[in-house]
Amino acid sequence: MRAVLRKEGGLETVSLQSLSQMRARDAWEVFDKLQNSPGFKELADEAKKLPMRVKTSGLLQALAFMRAKGEAPELRKALSRWVLSQTGKPWIGAEDELLDAVRKGDLAFLRRATTESLAWLEWFVRFSEPKRKELASCKAQKERS
Repeated sequence: MRAVLRKEGGLETVSLQSLSQMRARDAWEVFDKLQNSPGFKELADEAKKLPMRVKTSGLLQALAFMRAKGEAPELRKALSRWVLSQTGKPWIGAEDELLDAVRKGDLAFLRRATTESLAWLEWFVRFSEPKRKELASCKAQKERS
């Protein structure tokens, strides 16, 4: 559990939140911000594929593949921000900072970053899956018309 200081409506409140709750809140905020953007379906598709890529090839290789293909820069940026904030590394706002940090980091950092990435992605995919399916259904209906 961590104490979280929140400012809402001029009031400061302290709440205890588990790390899982903090991940969920952050993933929800990213989802909420991106869900109506053009290309969200493709971003959600990549988010759904990323955990298996990480488990199969490793975090560094999965992120490098996404970067080389130019896939989901907003997702890479959000994931970088979250993971680096949880591992005590500075984040300056670039989409591939996590890739660079993993490349330069030690084995302990790689393990922590991989675990944190998979846990955050689990929440993001959970939130984005219904919207992804809705967009796919709309696209299929348009193609049939």
